[in-house]
Amino acid sequence: MEELKLNAEYPRHEVIHIEAPNLLRLTLNPAPRKLQILCQKLKIWSLEEFARTLFNVTAVTIVVSDTCLSGLLPKFLKQYEAVVEGFPIFHKLHKLEIKMFFAEKCSLNIVFGLLRCTPNLHSLVLTEYKKQAGGGDFDEWESSSRINEPLELLERVSVNIKSERIRSAFLKTLSQRVLVWDRVVVTY
Repeated sequence: MEELKLNAEYPRHEVIHIEAPNLLRLTLNPAPRKLQILCQKLKIWSLEEFARTLFNVTAVTIVVSDTCLSGLLPKFLKQYEAVVEGFPIFHKLHKLEIKMFFAEKCSLNIVFGLLRCTPNLHSLVLTEYKKQAGGGDFDEWESSSRINEPLELLERVSVNIKSERIRSAFLKTLSQRVLVWDRVVVTY
């Protein structure tokens, strides 16, 4: 299946799982409040349009597989970063889980691009995909993502990244968005 269009009513408190390895286009009308999508081939140019349909979503799990990012040119990752920068603001999004392969420096820029869109975020879970042998190295990193409004409602951050250097870089940049750390629980 390469295209899926759903016009449905969804259970209010259940997570809707969509898993289709060959899916290229996805349309949800309306979008469910909690959504998990595992679609490795979802086209990059349709992500921005798809994101605009998710304005009522309260919880999202994003999985960017190692096979998707591993060995890709930094040019592709920059295009992905640019698409994420064009996303709308998700005012109702409270829980964001990102599972991603950190092969290139701009992997964290993609994460912070997503965080720019989530001013009312309560919970953030960042998990590193298993690094394949011969994967790219993560050298020094400087954030190129815009840091906009602070994450004032953030209560929980879970950073499941083995590399202390990547984890430290992420938390250092996140500290620019979190103004009150005394009420935030951070685990790693």
